[in-house]
Parts: sequence; structure tokens; C-alpha cells
Amino acid sequence: MLVLEHDEPVYRATMDADGARERDDGTTEAGGGEFENYPTEPGRYELYAWHEGQASDERAHLSFGPDSLPDSESGPLCAKVLPVVESDGEGAPRLGFFTNTDCEIQQ
Repeated sequence: MLVLEHDEPVYRATMDADGARERDDGTTEAGGGEFENYPTEPGRYELYAWHEGQASDERAHLSFGPDSLPDSESGPLCAKVLPVVESDGEGAPRLGFFTNTDCEIQQ
């Protein structure tokens, strides 16, 4: 994960995430992990994420700028971001982001 603010790196971290596993009842339990010590101050950030072996031009990208977040009359918005790795249907990993700007919702 790479986070930029004003084109300058403000955070970089790697993770060895656990993979999904099948439960005894046949359902799938998601794997994962958590990043720590990432920026929490309001700002206009660019997030990039990739998996091992992925070309840099295929990185998942998420931008928090004037056109990507609604205006908030009550102050800075909070955004929750969840990087997700899933299969592309042919067995190759595909990375993307889930986002939520309602920070009252608990995971």
C-alpha cells in the first residue's frame, strides 16, 4: 500500500494477508489483515495497492479529491477504505477497493 498527499509519499506498508478458506459448512470465510499507523488527518490522498508480481501500471488506485468525495457542511468527511483481493474468475488475483463515507457504520 502506498499513500500520497500532494504527490509526496506519506505512508507505505506491506502485508502478508491470510487467504480465504472454506468452512466446514461449505461457506467461505474471508482472509485478510490490517494496516497500522496510516494517516488519519484530513487530507486529499491518493492510495495505490498491488499484489506481489503485479505490474505497476495495473495497481489499484483510489483518489480522495474534490471530485471524489461529497462536500460536508459539518466538517471533514471520514472515509473507510478496504483493499480487496479476489479472483478474476480465471484464478488470477484482482485488487480493488471498497469505500464507505459513513463512519458511523461498524465493521
